[in-house]
Amino acid sequence: MLYSCETWTVTKCCESRILSFERKCYQKILRIGWTQKVTNEELYRKIQLAETLLQKVIQRKLRLFGHLQNERQQKDKDPGVWNDGWFKQKRTASTRMVR
Repeated sequence: MLYSCETWTVTKCCESRILSFERKCYQKILRIGWTQKVTNEELYRKIQLAETLLQKVIQRKLRLFGHLQNERQQKDKDPGVWNDGWFKQKRTASTRMVR
């Protein structure tokens, strides 16, 4: 469900779809029929929800942002080691191949 969610562009429409899908799954798990009137608060209370899928998506996006910022700071500290985002190994006499 959340595969590669770090790269999603989360709009209001996307938020509502994620939350409604989550509620629908919880209703199926608890065997709550569509004719039964159960509010969202009652549903969340029954399952003792700690965090929603949307909160997990936001948390993962923030974690990726922190990772990218840390990489950028490392690149700024030693620009000779980095080459377009890929780690470039410095060659020494012991790492060269002798023919």
